[in-house]
Amino acid sequence: MHKILERFVKESQSDFEKLRQLAEQEFHTAEERGVTGRHLLWEVTKGEILAGLQQFLDAEAKWFGDSAPVASKPEISFGPPSPRTGQETDLGEVSVAVDGLGEVWFRGKIDRLDALDDGEVRVRDFKTGKPEPYFDGARGRKASRTVANGQALQLPVYLAAAKSEYQGGCVTASYCFPLADSNVHDVAPYTDNDEEAFHAALAVIIYAARSGVFPATPDGDAERGNCRYCDFKQICPTRRRQIWERKGNHDPAVAPYNNLGGQAAIKDGNDNGNAR
Repeated sequence: MHKILERFVKESQSDFEKLRQLAEQEFHTAEERGVTGRHLLWEVTKGEILAGLQQFLDAEAKWFGDSAPVASKPEISFGPPSPRTGQETDLGEVSVAVDGLGEVWFRGKIDRLDALDDGEVRVRDFKTGKPEPYFDGARGRKASRTVANGQALQLPVYLAAAKSEYQGGCVTASYCFPLADSNVHDVAPYTDNDEEAFHAALAVIIYAARSGVFPATPDGDAERGNCRYCDFKQICPTRRRQIWERKGNHDPAVAPYNNLGGQAAIKDGNDNGNAR
């Protein structure tokens, strides 16, 4: 999905037939690589992707409304030059100043950026999962997703990267779910109003890292929480949740993690260095 939409934007297309052609080419490439799995399931997946792409085009026209993009760019890189090739990134180096902790530097890629004719800039991150965990009934962002206890920093980082290039204008960042049943655009948008919570989360994370504190934080449901992404969950104690609850409630070294939901930043007046 990401590759199809990247090519579509690069070629400045807006027609579904062209989008279908690009999709078929990428399907063929995946088949040649042997990464498509069982034939019947792959056929179902292709149908879902094509249906999602059609919905995406229909929803995008409504999302832009009376505004029109004057420049659309996919896969915009930011950060220092590649350590392997020395190639410069599209936006250069991007950093965020955190009070008392200096500059925090980032590297990454933005799925898509649209500069509109009215001066607005919209950043989008494409997701192929389900949008429901991100928004409330009114399609606005759930309060718990502002930084999600330090686990949802992607959009605010992208927002900072875009603002480094488009200074002074209105810049927003949001998720887009092309494969969702109703093809949801503009999910959980981030603006400058979220900057305080973002900086607070960064402060906690950076301060803890510099202090050598890297607590394991398992979720109650090992199949759906943090443990789902861990390569070592099979050798971890079965009582890991109980151990974390005991340590998390009594060990002062990990207490800041209990305040990651947008509480005041931790400041260290003796440390003004940079973090990468």
